[in-house]
Amino acid sequence: MTVAAGTLRIGLFAGEGARCTATAAGIWRLLAGAGATACVHAAAREAFEPALAARARWCATPTALAASCDVLFTVLGTPADAEALLAGPEGLEAVPGAVPRSGAQGAGAAGAASLLVDMGTLAPGDVQAVAARLAVPGIDMVDVAAVGEGALRAGGSPAAFDRARPVLAPFGTDLRHVGAIGAGRVVGCCHRIVESLTIEAVAEAMTLARRLGADAARVRAALAGGFAASHVLDVHGARMLSREFMPGLEAGVAADALGVVVDEAHRLGLDLPGSALVAQHMNALVGAGDAGLDSAALVKVLERMAGEAR
Repeated sequence: MTVAAGTLRIGLFAGEGARCTATAAGIWRLLAGAGATACVHAAAREAFEPALAARARWCATPTALAASCDVLFTVLGTPADAEALLAGPEGLEAVPGAVPRSGAQGAGAAGAASLLVDMGTLAPGDVQAVAARLAVPGIDMVDVAAVGEGALRAGGSPAAFDRARPVLAPFGTDLRHVGAIGAGRVVGCCHRIVESLTIEAVAEAMTLARRLGADAARVRAALAGGFAASHVLDVHGARMLSREFMPGLEAGVAADALGVVVDEAHRLGLDLPGSALVAQHMNALVGAGDAGLDSAALVKVLERMAGEAR
């Protein structure tokens, strides 16, 4: 089963909202570029108009989607998205056994999907709940988090992970299995904490440097030569200085992901003050109409708080 050969039928389901749609569109571009054919379904058909204008085929229901593909990609942003996929007379769990398990090649005995790869932002526990419900109709699940360009971390059984490897090849070469189902999202949450807090730290450093009258670009270069060096300082620091905020990771997506972190901390009774603070700053950035900018635009929130208009 090789995506490059164009022999694998891909299904793609997008949850509700612009951010799920944007992620699904990115998945479609990568898979289509690798030669895969695709069937698609979303809460709103217009979400996939570019794909449909190319060579994707619309499926009216989740069950029709699953019946038309070998592997089903999903972008589930909320539990409501999972319900739309799973529940009801046209959901994947409607008729137990309707979507049979596959053999080694990834397609069910009736040609239906038997592997689901989710690349959304559900909480780890919600991912595990979805996987448990998918087990009834015989669908394996892998949850995948992107932690950098070409770097993916996946949770699921070893067998499911091995089956997912070929279809994830177009996304990058650094693909690692990190544990049972839900572990991908755990890594995704932890990645979001480290990256977001580092962006905040770089934004604070650049703001302080300017207010003290220093050349912020030279300060950044000096920091890059010591223990403060990081990829975030290199990439996001450069964007803060150049004021070029075309998105790598959109601020709106980062805000949603940090919201999951804060919600999980609240559920567990954990105090994660840094994450909570940055989540508020990201929310302020989104509220100011900058959801489509890169996360490095977080510096604009600090500048406004400091009375700067840039």
